[in-house]
Amino acid sequence: MKTIDLSKAEVRDLNQALHDQAKTLEDREWVVTHPGGKHNLAVGVNEALSIDIQGHGSIGHMSCFMGQAGRLVVCGDAGDALGDSLYETRIYVKGTVKSLGSDCIEKEMRAEHLEELAELLNRAGFAEDPASFKRYGSARQLYNFKVDNASAY
Repeated sequence: MKTIDLSKAEVRDLNQALHDQAKTLEDREWVVTHPGGKHNLAVGVNEALSIDIQGHGSIGHMSCFMGQAGRLVVCGDAGDALGDSLYETRIYVKGTVKSLGSDCIEKEMRAEHLEELAELLNRAGFAEDPASFKRYGSARQLYNFKVDNASAY
């Protein structure tokens, strides 16, 4: 597992390291500590990686903008335009959401989502009740979204 401390490294260093390792895929699990409200973390990642950003829980405006895949778990609140132009990322939020972005909607929290969230929370060491979260995702209304191509996003 690779750890990057953003109190000592720059965001550019994190993103470059993520892109550089894509050639070898030696480090599939990453932990980012002390994000301190920095923006543009893990931008443009095209590989199946686990990136655990250990922040204070709440997230700001336009978080998960154009999220292509993966999961975002927020144990706090979310700001304006959550999940704007989202594709196939699943977003779980425990607190309040100020507003949803374009094409992002609240979705039903089915048994498989509760199970997935429980596993993610457990892996991260959080003793949270998955039933206290809401799930958000794409309404799939973007003009270029084709459900037949979902695995490519």
